[in-house]
Amino acid sequence: MNFVIEKNVPIPPPGQTKYPWAEMEVGDSFLVPADKGNSAKTAASHFIRRNPGKKFLSRAEGDELRIWRVK
Repeated sequence: MNFVIEKNVPIPPPGQTKYPWAEMEVGDSFLVPADKGNSAKTAASHFIRRNPGKKFLSRAEGDELRIWRVK
């Protein structure tokens, strides 16, 4: 797997997730590598517990996992 190295990306403050749950609107989606899928689904579950009324759905897409905000 190849990674893109980025410079000058600010470090998020403590307590923020590396996934964009809070910024997503219904219908938005993003991809994560399949080997990070369980981590992303667990993070979504934690976010949902702290933010009732939001819902996410995931589906395999080749070697990746796509996650949608559905509610």
